[in-house]
Amino acid sequence: MTIRHLAAAAMGHVQPWEWSFLAALVALLAGAVAWLLAGGHAGGRRGIAGLVERGADSLRRVTGLPAWCAAGIGLGLWALLVAGLGFYWDVAWHLDLGRDRELFTPPHLLILVGLAGIGIAALAAIALASHER
Repeated sequence: MTIRHLAAAAMGHVQPWEWSFLAALVALLAGAVAWLLAGGHAGGRRGIAGLVERGADSLRRVTGLPAWCAAGIGLGLWALLVAGLGFYWDVAWHLDLGRDRELFTPPHLLILVGLAGIGIAALAAIALASHER
């Protein structure tokens, strides 16, 4: 048995660098949100309402769509990308390694984060539509 096989057996097939895919996709979303919040105008509001107004203003200016629509589409596409990547990786993972030894593998978490993101996209669209009346 080689060192690589021993390390994979000890870690339950998961290598530390495999978590970087999840971290990179979450960092991409966080960077996009920070960019939108930095570029918008709050219209004199403070607190959470000011943040929502800044994000909505940036979304309207960047996309030309209502903020609720742009947020739902953008977050939904990001979430589908993450879930789809996780699904394809999980299928390949099971073909290569068989059944999982633990539940929280990188592909499974990508799928779960993507599915949660779809729900968050719907909630963000509802919140921005309510905010815009």
